Amino acid sequence: LSGLKESDRSLCKLKLEQTVDELNDFKAWFDFLTLNNTNVLMQKESGDLEAADNESLEAKVIKLKLEYEKLASEKKCEVSDLLRENGFAWSQFKCTESGFTDKLKKKDDEIAQANTKISSLLSYQEQLQSTNQ
Repeated sequence: LSGLKESDRSLCKLKLEQTVDELNDFKAWFDFLTLNNTNVLMQKESGDLEAADNESLEAKVIKLKLEYEKLASEKKCEVSDLLRENGFAWSQFKCTESGFTDKLKKKDDEIAQANTKISSLLSYQEQLQSTNQ
């Protein structure tokens, strides 16, 4: 059972790392596009681009920023969900482990009591045998 919980925790950790990697890749891509757009605008003279092109580029940048914020929010929620799920699984594991530990202690006590009774019976048997002889 602990192996299952450990593998579940590892799986959650891998999902978290993958999600963070995807977010970092998207950030890098967004930064590259923003930088590229800025360079294009700086290289061109203001008269070369029409007003419609400027508005179109600005709209694309705004759209990309909104998509970036949406993706960042989704990934943050995914990470939060994974951490909460991991915490719940770990809590369940601890409860189960505690229950099994208690059962094991009770069984150990029962075995000790049984061994005491066996020792007592054996000594009583020896006494009976010695009185019969």
